[in-house]
Amino acid sequence: MTDLLLLQASPHVHGVGDLVFETISQALPPNLTTKTLFLRTAKIEPCSGCRLCDRPPHTCHLDFDQAAMILEDIVLARLVLFSAPIYFYHLPAQAKALIDRSQCFWIRKNQKQSKITSLKKRTLVVLTAARSQGQFLFQGALLTLKYFFEALDREIIDTCLLSGLETRADLAANKPMLSKLQTFLTKHLDILQQT
Repeated sequence: MTDLLLLQASPHVHGVGDLVFETISQALPPNLTTKTLFLRTAKIEPCSGCRLCDRPPHTCHLDFDQAAMILEDIVLARLVLFSAPIYFYHLPAQAKALIDRSQCFWIRKNQKQSKITSLKKRTLVVLTAARSQGQFLFQGALLTLKYFFEALDREIIDTCLLSGLETRADLAANKPMLSKLQTFLTKHLDILQQT
């Protein structure tokens, strides 16, 4: 079982999201088992709305891509840290494709046929946005993520929301924001190491 799954949903190579992960990686203690997944390199077919997962055994027929493996990794990890930029007030396409493919988990959960543990596992969310303001900048993504992780029997226990980051340099030069990110991670890793 992985102690910490780092799930990066940014499609932009060497962008703000990658710097977020580099900052996080530098703060990780060596004794933790970690796994990093970049959704931009994953093969994820979009949900076709076929509703085959409505019927037992409630599995997705699109079993030739990597979605099932990634969802299983999310289910099994002790702690998940999900990171994504905000695009048009929501998540990037690859992240939304993965979320839509979790429909079979939602069906199994609601049919009381889930094999997932009833004990909710912890999830952290880091969202970044180029815009520096906007009352509802993160709301759409957070609501979607809440129900996505709930279908996988996970609970978002904390979020780190960073705005005004158009480029990697914007984060690299912002010492208070980097410190906020490191503190956010360290707080939860301390709890993970104690359990």
